[in-house]
Amino acid sequence: AWALGRIGKPAAIAVKDMLPLLKDFQVSRHIVADALGRTQSKEAVLVLLPLLKDPEDAMRQAAALALGRAGAEAKQAVKALIEAMKDPIAGSAAAEALGLIGPDAREAIRPLGSAMAGQNVQLAVASGKALAGIGGDSVPVLCDTLRGTDQPSRRRAIEALVEIGPDARGSMTVIVEMLGNPREPLVEEVVLRVLGHRPRHVLEVARSVDEEHGGRPRSGRSLALRTIEERAQRRPVPARERDELRLRKRKIAQRIGHKLLARDAAHCGH
Repeated sequence: AWALGRIGKPAAIAVKDMLPLLKDFQVSRHIVADALGRTQSKEAVLVLLPLLKDPEDAMRQAAALALGRAGAEAKQAVKALIEAMKDPIAGSAAAEALGLIGPDAREAIRPLGSAMAGQNVQLAVASGKALAGIGGDSVPVLCDTLRGTDQPSRRRAIEALVEIGPDARGSMTVIVEMLGNPREPLVEEVVLRVLGHRPRHVLEVARSVDEEHGGRPRSGRSLALRTIEERAQRRPVPARERDELRLRKRKIAQRIGHKLLARDAAHCGH
């Protein structure tokens, strides 16, 4: 089963052959569940769904994570995984699985947002990461969390927005309002990641926010904005931009070389 799991999708033809192993307590059933999930097949998802209610704690956790690894094929399992988040043992695994499924698990955004602000720390952390995995559709819920007063959940929301990156642009007004708050050290990182290193846009949003508050900037915001601008200016050139620049230089050198060769050939002809 472990080897089939490493094979991944092509092992989908062996799903039926793995089924008897799930009833064999002499083998590691969680490894079988993992292998089934990695096949990313509808058949495997149908087999894994009932295992979310298995009497064995480790098996419920393994089944949840395996459904997450099934990716888009596990879309039909989203409701079951939302319900599984109530499991005191496997709840965090179910939340993690929803994040692995990605945008197709958008139905789980509200329950994950509530869990992120809950008392179960392990589930709260997993829920924040899951919201990041779902992507841009999670931004409104994360902004609602930022407007709240619970510091741990607000921090998780900021971390999720960092992971979402440019797709989280819709959160900028809320984030700029927080700039200059010493209790939010990750806010500057959010601004850089979300805006793709475009500090001018940050300044525009900041000005509009200040106008709403009578034109008085928040204490410490000016310094935060200046820090963001300085960091953005000295950022390293991304590998893709660097490769494109090298390619342009190479093409220019080739064109110059061809012109020189043509000139030499013309001189030789004379």
